[in-house]
Amino acid sequence: MQRIDLTPQTGTDIYLSCIGLLFGAVIGMKLADIDQRIPDWLLYHRAILTHGLIVPALLGWGVWRAKHQTIRGFTIGFCMTNAVHLSFDLFPRAWWGYALIHIFSWSLPPLLSWFWIAISIVFCVYLARFFVRTFWDLLVSGFGILIGFGMSAHEGLLLPLLAFMIAGILAFLFPLKRGEEK
Repeated sequence: MQRIDLTPQTGTDIYLSCIGLLFGAVIGMKLADIDQRIPDWLLYHRAILTHGLIVPALLGWGVWRAKHQTIRGFTIGFCMTNAVHLSFDLFPRAWWGYALIHIFSWSLPPLLSWFWIAISIVFCVYLARFFVRTFWDLLVSGFGILIGFGMSAHEGLLLPLLAFMIAGILAFLFPLKRGEEK
């Protein structure tokens, strides 16, 4: 049986993973709002592509295909800080207009928009948990979470922090079967 293990085996593997984690954390915090810089005819703010689980799912698939430590680390960092960002987006001033999730120019109803973001937060935390293998992964992820909450704290901290914690609890309720052997 061929062993499929993404655990870093050398110091270089850990270094590559941490570099990926840092870059992933920075991009994960900012990617969701990149649609604000793109014309509405191309991508609305809070597009389903940038505010959800599609990009994290593609990253997770990429990790399994490439089996590279930098991509694994990037995915962990991206998912954790993206979950932080989405935790803040779960509580807009009102659920209308640009606060809704958009599929091209069509917007989801408020309850469905809220549900999409909530499920995406849980998925991001679960995916990050799935790929965490070392103490350094945990340490850098935790640092990314703190930085993410610190950067967005001006928007109000209590509800997003509560949402993130609930998502974390839910993500840890799902079984973790990594399929280490093939």
